[in-house]
Amino acid sequence: MKSHKDGCSKASQIRNRLRIWKEELEALWRTIQETGEYFTIKGLE
Repeated sequence: MKSHKDGCSKASQIRNRLRIWKEELEALWRTIQETGEYFTIKGLE
């Protein structure tokens, strides 16, 4: 029974880690888009 509980906690740890990675990737993507727009504007000037 103990091993089953460990498996559940491990699955929740993985889910939490994936959620954190997803948030970091979204933040990074927003930064890339913002800097990309900035460089595009600079290039047009």
